[in-house]
Amino acid sequence: MIDLERLLRVPYVDPENGYDISFDGERAAFSWNLSWQWEIYEVNLRGARDRLTAPGGVPAARAPRLVSSGPGAKTAPLYSPDGTRLVYGVDTDDVAAGAQYMVRAGLADSKHIALTGRSHGGYLTMTCMTRYPELWAAGSAVVPFLNWFTAHANARADLQHWDIENLGDPVENHDLWHERSPFFFLDRVRAPVQLICGANDPRCPACESVQARDKLQTLGKEVELVLYHDEGHGFLKIENVINAEVRRLAFLARALEEKCVASNSGG
Repeated sequence: MIDLERLLRVPYVDPENGYDISFDGERAAFSWNLSWQWEIYEVNLRGARDRLTAPGGVPAARAPRLVSSGPGAKTAPLYSPDGTRLVYGVDTDDVAAGAQYMVRAGLADSKHIALTGRSHGGYLTMTCMTRYPELWAAGSAVVPFLNWFTAHANARADLQHWDIENLGDPVENHDLWHERSPFFFLDRVRAPVQLICGANDPRCPACESVQARDKLQTLGKEVELVLYHDEGHGFLKIENVINAEVRRLAFLARALEEKCVASNSGG
């Protein structure tokens, strides 16, 4: 049983921004590290510094070059020196490198690592679970997008411009859009998946999570869909914020516990 009051009153130490006592859902989730002895590795893909941040401020083995931005900015180099588009590709590799770093550093058992993120982080949760399926015991994707084609078609005009700026035209660059869409590779998923979304989300439409749930079920994969009919991209009602975070943590805790029991029994 999750002790929510205990969870919310534990401070969270952000390696980028210093000490912060937070009561919002996202920071409360990371407070799990201190209150329940989980090791948390927060990948800094959009921060002011171009690096992965490990516990204690130790950099990971490889530093991401995907995003270099100030507060609120969305700027990123689109190409590598050989002309290959980087966005929505190397960020997945960096998250996987973070998990591998935790194993090398003795911070985590290689069979007991869970993954979670929201929005772009929800997308990365699913790209990691399809491109590096062997690394994860569970994944919870909050307001994710999974299929670039459908997400683009259902997004606002300004967001469609952002898609094209980063990935090029969906017709001319069809293969790239397909390759960067985890929806088409859900057959590779090996661990339980949770999808949390808002029905009124204009950025990452709920239909993304619904069609992923349906496909995962068809494939015989373990999946849970949590849909809030009165929320959008960023949840506004405090009861929904708390409920979503409690359900996310409970899902991950349950999956990790089941994995530990299976491992101890030789499964």
